[in-house]
Amino acid sequence: LHRVDRRQRQMCIRDRYNEEGCGEAVDLKMMSYNLANAKDATLQIIAQHIVDTDADFIAVQECPCDELLAVLPDKYRLSQDPRSGVTIVYDHEKWLTLYTDFLPLGNNDDGWGERVMHWARFSNRESGHCVNVYNTHFCVSIRSPDDSCDVERQIAYLDKTNAFIQERQSPLAPSLFAGDFNVFDGFESGPVLEEIKSQGFVDLLRQFESDDTGPTFLSLIHISEPTR
Repeated sequence: LHRVDRRQRQMCIRDRYNEEGCGEAVDLKMMSYNLANAKDATLQIIAQHIVDTDADFIAVQECPCDELLAVLPDKYRLSQDPRSGVTIVYDHEKWLTLYTDFLPLGNNDDGWGERVMHWARFSNRESGHCVNVYNTHFCVSIRSPDDSCDVERQIAYLDKTNAFIQERQSPLAPSLFAGDFNVFDGFESGPVLEEIKSQGFVDLLRQFESDDTGPTFLSLIHISEPTR
């Protein structure tokens, strides 16, 4: 998901490449994977897709990151050590990490443990262009009727996430928001994704692959086309 920012008076955080904050926009590719139970053969397949796509950023959830990095080229690094299985893998040869942080969203709302959102701001090594990348893993709303996780709780996650993003948003540094949203109530037509879109995000998967409908977790791999 890519955010279309409508605010006018914003400034991008300055970086060492450009005193004005952000350089010329660049094309990039982003992917997202929940890697739960992914082992040798599966990780090899995923790593090959990442390499073939030449992905800039890979949002990962439930990540066996040591094993994943072992089958990826050396240019891929972690933005930060994973927390609750969430982090961002990025192309270190193309991008410099400027800032990273984790935002706690919930604790054991579905018996799984802590839920978080991870943020990293990157600068392109060649142009100085900045981009904000966000990755999350929401609680499961259908696991048990005794859980506190439901659609309303997921919307509360979004409210907290949106406030965090608003503080860091700039027209000169676009935001990419990915993750495992564990959306079951209405799937992509349900209230959670509708709320995300109402906050100004555009679904890039549907924009570039308009014939591809249905929940994304029914497919093995989805690849984001280059986008500005």
